[in-house]
Order: sequence, then C-alpha cells, then structure tokens
Amino acid sequence: MCKLCQKFEGELKMYTKTAVCIGINNYPDPANNLLGCVPDSKLIRDILLKKFNFDKVFLLNDKMATYENVVKYVNECMFKMGDGGHFVFSVSSHGTYVVDKSGDEPDGRDEAICLYDRLLIDDQFRKLLDHAPVGLNITVIADCCHSGSITRNALRSSKGPGFYRKPRYLPPKDENIATKGIFYPVKNKIFTTENDMNEVLITGCLDTEFSYDALFGKSYHGALTYNLCEILKSNDNITYYQLHEMLKSSLPSKFYPQTPQLEGRDENKKRIIFS
Repeated sequence: MCKLCQKFEGELKMYTKTAVCIGINNYPDPANNLLGCVPDSKLIRDILLKKFNFDKVFLLNDKMATYENVVKYVNECMFKMGDGGHFVFSVSSHGTYVVDKSGDEPDGRDEAICLYDRLLIDDQFRKLLDHAPVGLNITVIADCCHSGSITRNALRSSKGPGFYRKPRYLPPKDENIATKGIFYPVKNKIFTTENDMNEVLITGCLDTEFSYDALFGKSYHGALTYNLCEILKSNDNITYYQLHEMLKSSLPSKFYPQTPQLEGRDENKKRIIFS
C-alpha cells in the first residue's frame, strides 16, 4: 500500500462523521465545462465542517474525480466507520443516461453521473451503497441532471448581461437513445425504490427538468446546492422532511424551474439532518 493510502486509511480510523464531496468544472472536452461545481463542493465541505462538526471531508475536484478515486474514497470512508456513524456523498457535475444492459430498468435506461474520466452508472453506485456497514447513516446530495427530455441544441441559455445559466446535463452519445428520450421519461427514482434505500437522497430536479449551474451574487453554484446551503447556515436541527419543504419555498423559481426531490425510507426522512 502506498504511503498516501496508508495515511488515508489511518486517518479514517479516528472518524465517525466523514464526507466525500465531488465537483467537476473542467472536463477533458472544454465544451462540457461548468462554473459552479467546484464551488459547490467547497461550500458543502465548509458547511459540514463548521456547522455540523464533521471530522473529515475529502474533496475530489476536476481531475481528481476519477472513477477509481471515487470508488476508493467512498469504500474507505464507509468501511472505516461503524454503527451510528454518518457518511455524506455529494456530487456536483453533469448527469446523463445510458442504455440499460442489465434489463432491470422499465424505461431501458440507466442514469449516470459524469465523472472526469468515465460514467458512474446508477447500478454501480447502488452496489457501493448496498455494501455499507449495517448501522451507518448515509446522505447523498446529487446536484446534476438525470433528465431525458433535452436536445443537443439546448445546452446553453442566456438572459441579459452577466446572466449565466447552464443545465448540468450531457446528452447520451447514442443518437437513437437521445432522440427517443423526448418520448420516454426517465424513471422517477434514480438509484432504487425508496423502501430499499439505506440512504437519504436529495436531488436537484424532477426527471423531466434540469439542474442548473448559475451565478448567485458573485459566486457560481448549482441552484440546489446554493439554496440548500443557505438553509443549513441557519438551521442545524431540522429533519430531512423540513429541509425539503424549505427548499421547495425557493425552487422551482422563474429562472430555475427545477423541483428538488427527497427520496428514502420514511423513518430516515424524519431523522435530523446528518445525524
């Protein structure tokens, strides 16, 4: 084992609350670049450390957000914490979908997170979470698109001087799937059915909407992440249900027509956030 991995493993043994925060602004193809994803990861990190007393938050931004790194850090964090610990996984990036090869999707498509070097498909992510230790509490925050109703000429949008708004969505490479996506909406639950979830999942939009990358004041962020963190700055003792209701008072809005989603078992949604 390399010295860096040994240090990483040794650090985690001391922690009960850890997080992996991913933000990808710069992709190998500059045409896919965003502006608010790396700031998102840092904003969530600061909230978790300063407001919720997390022991350690690992940032995987841009080139660091490879498939290999993400799997390694998620596994290490989850398996070095025991019963009653809490693990947060946040990702701000593009989202897309691919042809379902396993046959488990009614719509024939798997949703996917666009990491720096390859996709993290929902089936793969599901397997990671399913192997979490019993008793570990998990929160997933996904500020990216999983929409099927977009065409390739809709990637950019502008409205007046200084206005920036871009969907966090990459159309699939398969042109046939991209075209058919207009007629077949993506399934509502992007990872699994709610009763089978061992995590609480907060996502930025409905399956027919976009999650937007935008300018808020002087900083770029995702609309979900910005509004979520504004709520958490002054509320550290609310349930996931309450957080979701507060989010819905800000989104959707005129410029950001996206509807935040809360998924998970009812008993977990009633828990105090990050507890």
